[in-house]
Amino acid sequence: MATFSAFHVWAVVLLSPSMKNLVVNRFRRRVEAEECFKVLRRLNPDKRYTVMYAPPEKDLKELI
Repeated sequence: MATFSAFHVWAVVLLSPSMKNLVVNRFRRRVEAEECFKVLRRLNPDKRYTVMYAPPEKDLKELI
């Protein structure tokens, strides 16, 4: 798994019905995260994704 700096604050998250959400990738810029989100939505229309601001020191369980 890649390590991310404090500057990778935008995350694309796969939302699962079991509430075990998964960070697919992190980005420095929101635009990059949104582009990834669009591609994932096109490739996997049956899955639910979201883009969120998620600093690395924050636990995603607190944010979702």
